[in-house]
Amino acid sequence: RTYTPNDIIIREGEISDKIFFFKQGVFTIIIDGTPVMTLPCNENKVIGEFEMCTGAANKITLSTLTFLECWIIKKDVFLKLINKKKNLLINIITNLLTFFPDSHDKILETLIPDDGDRILIQNYLEENSNIYN
Repeated sequence: RTYTPNDIIIREGEISDKIFFFKQGVFTIIIDGTPVMTLPCNENKVIGEFEMCTGAANKITLSTLTFLECWIIKKDVFLKLINKKKNLLINIITNLLTFFPDSHDKILETLIPDDGDRILIQNYLEENSNIYN
């Protein structure tokens, strides 16, 4: 998708079911109505994964400063994809839990809806990663 200057990509306080993978452009981060930072984005910038995986409200508003290109993946498509690719699922969970350990249960419940699969993945992570140490 291409956004034009001054478009709002995400709004503070809203709950989103999308992850944004940015290709190029410049956006402004706004907190409590005040612009706090302007950043160029490239193909390595991803926003929304924590909020989508936990149901948390957005903590910032993103407004475009220039034309901005990004790919958007909705939650249902994302969950289908990662649950078909267990290595990808494990990598994503490991990364999220490394940065957001307090959201452990919510992340696992969201990404792995099946109780049996969730227990298997959690056991695997406990045995094969350092996130629980």
